[in-house]
Amino acid sequence: MPLAAWHWDRFRNNRPNVSGDLAKNFRNEAASNLDPGVFQALPISNAARFLTREFIQNTVDASRDPWFTSLRGSDHVIVKFRFEELVGQDKVDFVSCVDLSAMASRSQQLPDGSAAKQPDTALADLDSDRPLRLLFIEEYGASGMYGPINDDAGTSKMTLALLTMNDTEKPAGAGGAYGQGKSVNAMASKIRLNVAYTCFPEDRREPGVTRRLLGVAYWPVHNVGVPRFTGWGRWGSSVDLNGEREIVPWENEEADLNASSLGFRHRDSAQRSDCGTSMLIVDPDVDPESIRRAVERYWWPAIADGRLQVSVQEPNGRAHVIDPSADPLLKSFEETYRAIRNDVSESATLYRRPGATVLELGKRSGDLALVPGVSLGDQIDDGRQSSLVAYVRGLGMVVKYRTLAIGPVFVQGSFLSNQDAEIETLLNQSENKTHYDWLDNPDIADPGTKEKARLLVQNINNSVYAGVKEFSRRLTPDNPDRPTIVEVPPIMRPLLTEEGEIVPPGDRKFSINRQRPRKRAVGENEISVSGRVTITRLDPDVESCEVTINYFLLEEDSRGDTLHLAIKPPPGFTSTGDPSAVNTFVGPIGNESLLFEWSTPDYNRAWVGDLDIEVLSHGT
Repeated sequence: MPLAAWHWDRFRNNRPNVSGDLAKNFRNEAASNLDPGVFQALPISNAARFLTREFIQNTVDASRDPWFTSLRGSDHVIVKFRFEELVGQDKVDFVSCVDLSAMASRSQQLPDGSAAKQPDTALADLDSDRPLRLLFIEEYGASGMYGPINDDAGTSKMTLALLTMNDTEKPAGAGGAYGQGKSVNAMASKIRLNVAYTCFPEDRREPGVTRRLLGVAYWPVHNVGVPRFTGWGRWGSSVDLNGEREIVPWENEEADLNASSLGFRHRDSAQRSDCGTSMLIVDPDVDPESIRRAVERYWWPAIADGRLQVSVQEPNGRAHVIDPSADPLLKSFEETYRAIRNDVSESATLYRRPGATVLELGKRSGDLALVPGVSLGDQIDDGRQSSLVAYVRGLGMVVKYRTLAIGPVFVQGSFLSNQDAEIETLLNQSENKTHYDWLDNPDIADPGTKEKARLLVQNINNSVYAGVKEFSRRLTPDNPDRPTIVEVPPIMRPLLTEEGEIVPPGDRKFSINRQRPRKRAVGENEISVSGRVTITRLDPDVESCEVTINYFLLEEDSRGDTLHLAIKPPPGFTSTGDPSAVNTFVGPIGNESLLFEWSTPDYNRAWVGDLDIEVLSHGT
């Protein structure tokens, strides 16, 4: 006998209606290059990628929930991915408990192409000998989905997590900002069916309640005869509210009993380590190995810090070892992350770049550390590896891996953002829907906040670009194509003439002359700087070149912020279009010298600026 029948929400005229097909929100995210650089040889399915990123991110956020930590303190969190396969009577009992036969019949009413209607799903052959696959994702040491079900008493975390779109109550600095994590859980199930069993400390707004269980189906809008349904299916306790049937979660002992029938492990709210949520993904579209690789690829920072412990178990009980440091590729990223966290000094094989200060915020954006790259040789399609930098935020997840095809030698490393509350909040607001990037043009309503976020992300991108470029050059001191600029010590800069500087002779392809920069006062506290750069070809075989003109603000004898210059290039030169290299132009060069005119935006006169010019032969 079914524990309960499924309730499907009717499509109502003159009321808001939202389709339950939430998985479509992430359906086209594969358009982005989510396995960049060296990772293209080791791709991960998007279902596994998004599931591990979103679920663990929510777990980490829940472990830091202020209400929960005030009651139970702070500690590391544990996440277990447990795969099961049901056959024989176990499968029959499960199908009956969750009333999957009724769902299989209803799935035939779905529009063609719907996920739950496909021939390879569990609903297509419930009566066969084929094992029914389940995935239990169990978090321990987190707040659980607390909050009252009664509308007048407050907001339920379970309602927000399972039944609400585009709404979140997470605090500043938390991982998610879109309230769309349930889309990922739905996408991980071939039949779009999840069941949540959650355990939490007693909430004074709802005395005596500490566990709940609720199932949700995320299907598209469909008709059953004439009536139309939104696709939202709920499976729980049926109650009568104001003369209408309503589905609410089972609670406490009833929740425990029904959870046990489905294969959930019992939880005790009196123990901090038992608080949290277990999510059942029915007919998962992921496998243990893809989950292991995704966990290691995106969560090695939190694992390295000891803040997160993850395990993956196959149906036969065999455990997959989660050890990012055993992977030579990930080990190099972890080495740079530890160097930042432990403030390890720079060496011949470790490059450190303190985070540049965002002038508008008066705070550093973060820190960068790099090491020589790990080669995968012919496993890379184009035979060439780009440099790769992991962007890491305070919660311990890699937001993205950024590829940079610059410099003669590829390098790898980590950028760890400043964990200041304002920086964390701005980066959170700048993330895209899948939390897979920091956007320099985020969709933020408040113009002031949007501008701060834009400048912060631009600062990070420019700092990483400059660091990778510099370290790559350091690794190839004898490379003939290395930049030909000779840095002029600050003490000698006053000796430069208005006509320019003399670049030391040598086997060079270009001669570079720069006029002494001119300063212009802007009010009492700011200045702007402008100047001219003349480039002459020395090698007649060179027909085009790439010119980069950067203006850095110096911080404690090191380069910090890169200003976005207004540059007037000579005829024929155009920007590369790379948003992380806005001061770079490409064009033809002949016997006539090239003239570039540049000027900075206004900046605080207390800062010291440093002009850097790089010219490389292009396309020869």
